[in-house]
Amino acid sequence: MFFARTCIIESTPPRRAPNLHRERPKVARFELDSSGLGATLDLHGYKVETALEVARGKVREAWENGCLELVIIHGWGASRTPKDRQSGTIGQALREQWEQGEWSGWVHEVSVEAGRMRVRLRGSGSPSRTRRWSQIPAAEFSH
Repeated sequence: MFFARTCIIESTPPRRAPNLHRERPKVARFELDSSGLGATLDLHGYKVETALEVARGKVREAWENGCLELVIIHGWGASRTPKDRQSGTIGQALREQWEQGEWSGWVHEVSVEAGRMRVRLRGSGSPSRTRRWSQIPAAEFSH
């Protein structure tokens, strides 16, 4: 006796493994820490000109509201060579803005890290009692 077997193989798309290296999507955001003395500004999704405008405004607002530190995440830019990893276009433009003194009234010190800047703010003589934060514009593109 001969038994015919029919085998049906369904084609299912492979499941993607979650990307464990990325905790958050790369999108523009602004967050205060729980103490209110520190903040994080992520500039992913902005063009250079917009990123500079947003960063300058948030540095000033952070100072006015009595923050001590602002971390600005700018990413590495389009370049991925080891030589250029810390000089992406937004990061480089932010450093130029700082070096030209555009933040001098508000900022005490800036340290550059891979893909981010840590901005230590001067003490505000009279921080605003009612903290006011403007909203950042929507990202111009997404990653």
